[in-house]
Amino acid sequence: MFRSATDPELFLKSLKGKKHLIPGNHDSAWMKTVPLSQYFESIENLMVFSNGKQKIALCHYPMMSFEGKYLIHGHIHNNKNDTYWQLLRTMENVLNASVEINNYAPVTFDELVENNAAFKSTDHF
Repeated sequence: MFRSATDPELFLKSLKGKKHLIPGNHDSAWMKTVPLSQYFESIENLMVFSNGKQKIALCHYPMMSFEGKYLIHGHIHNNKNDTYWQLLRTMENVLNASVEINNYAPVTFDELVENNAAFKSTDHF
């Protein structure tokens, strides 16, 4: 919804399922214009849950230490130029959920793992 002239509620109304918002650094403006409780079950900066197999942590920002088997984050998009990249690419259980990594579409957990493996294995994306 960042940089979009479209009403954020049009996007939110089209999304199916239960939604939990992990806000990022570009979300504060649109969040002020939407009745968030109508669309989100929760709004948390950090969320840890179980998918029935393992614990998963969600945070907008990548972290070096986290509770759970996996960390799913955004924020860095497909940036491989900053110094943190050499460390992040070695962290198999840290998964980037940015749209650039996932073909600009929602993905399953297995697709997220697969897309991140491909992203981390190449020098350029």
